[in-house]
Amino acid sequence: MTTIEAPARTGTAEPVPAALAELAAGRPVVVLDDREAHLVFAAAHATARLVAFAVRHTSGLLRAAISAERADELRLPPMTSADDRRGGAVHAVAVDAVAGVTTGISAADRARTITALAEPRTAPDDLARPGHVVPLRVGSHGVLAHRGPAEAAADLAALAGLSRAGAFDQLIGLDDPTLLAPAAEARAFAREHGLAVLSIDDVVAHRMRRDGVVRRCAEARLPLAAGTFRAVGYRSLLDEHEHLALVQGWPEGSSPVHVHRECALSAVPGAAHCGCRRRLDIALEDCARRGEGIVVLVRGDMTSGTCPATDPRGQHLADLLAEAITTDLRSSDRPTSAGRTGVYARGHA
Repeated sequence: MTTIEAPARTGTAEPVPAALAELAAGRPVVVLDDREAHLVFAAAHATARLVAFAVRHTSGLLRAAISAERADELRLPPMTSADDRRGGAVHAVAVDAVAGVTTGISAADRARTITALAEPRTAPDDLARPGHVVPLRVGSHGVLAHRGPAEAAADLAALAGLSRAGAFDQLIGLDDPTLLAPAAEARAFAREHGLAVLSIDDVVAHRMRRDGVVRRCAEARLPLAAGTFRAVGYRSLLDEHEHLALVQGWPEGSSPVHVHRECALSAVPGAAHCGCRRRLDIALEDCARRGEGIVVLVRGDMTSGTCPATDPRGQHLADLLAEAITTDLRSSDRPTSAGRTGVYARGHA
């Protein structure tokens, strides 16, 4: 049985820094998602022993998450032209390292290939195609743009001070290895092997604090039918769109927050296609009646002709932007004049 020796560990209230220290030291961590658990390690630190440990306790399909830009440099196009993952990481052509491998499937060979993908000096001709390691092309904004295990693996490797390349695979069940491990079994596995545990939400929160998501641009008083609101404009650092917060009072943690995603159908005069406009009016009236609250207007794709209420695409980004905007509004000092600027996440955690 292959094992990874575990150092003595103590509990921590900050899971991300603990996980980053482990990754930087060449050890794997367990990353939890809503329904799955993944074993993640930095591609730069891949070894035969670490890969063997991962293969034994996961499905065995080790993948290496790298940036789409690096994949282009290595001439690793998407495996297929069909993109049905809606913004998530895209599978690229499988590869083997050219030097130092035999069949390509052994733990030592796959470790060599994974480290080659993380090595900045690797050139396209240093990789053979097809191979036994599947790279995943990850967007530049990582978990901030898409909440997935590939994005989390790449982001964690970069946050640990290493190349933005992370290897990962799904953990299998402790009681039934034919099934994937649920969160409870994944935590038990982590305790048994002394591994750090964190969730993708932890990575998202850490990156929001560290890197920021929105920048406050302008502020003005805006008379509406429901009442006069403080309109605060923000520019997203993720999609470069401008978003708007309509504010009543000086919101605290208990103040209501309504999030409205831009909807082309609701802008049609007299439209009965959806209830987006009516829900927006009700939210504004609610805030005006209370004398406090926030209505966040999130711009989106106005070309699809689909009501956001019936289309889940873009919901993660909308929620992320709304959280960043409300956090900024609740934590900022009361402005003394229109046009005051500020930045959400004013520093690095």
